[in-house]
Amino acid sequence: MPAIGELRQPVWPAEVYGSISHCGTTALAVVSRQPIGIDIEEIFSVQTARELTDNIITPAEHERLADCGLAFSLALTLAFSAKESAFKASEIQTDAGFLDYQIISWNKQQVIIHRENEMFAVHWQIKEKIVITLCQHD
Repeated sequence: MPAIGELRQPVWPAEVYGSISHCGTTALAVVSRQPIGIDIEEIFSVQTARELTDNIITPAEHERLADCGLAFSLALTLAFSAKESAFKASEIQTDAGFLDYQIISWNKQQVIIHRENEMFAVHWQIKEKIVITLCQHD
């Protein structure tokens, strides 16, 4: 069982990286030799998406999400989850917020996110009413 760090993150043994996430009765965990992040989220309601938008994405990201072909509440949930996975996979562990992680591009398999000197390719899937994202950082 990993220890818990200052930012409530699991602290893994040397040369081991891992990530944990849960939603409802489902829990996910991954372990790797490279930084990795995983997240699972229930798709936001339309009202929740409206309330959280400004805390999760910038106006430029809002435009990208509007063009992605998904319902906005689903797209925002995916943006939130992708940024959460990127945060967990980041080698720069700070208290950075969601707006510090910028969605650069988006397609049917992955979201590309930039933060400072790091780029993240976050793979995603939608299963029924949940979004799952996985980011392995090289």
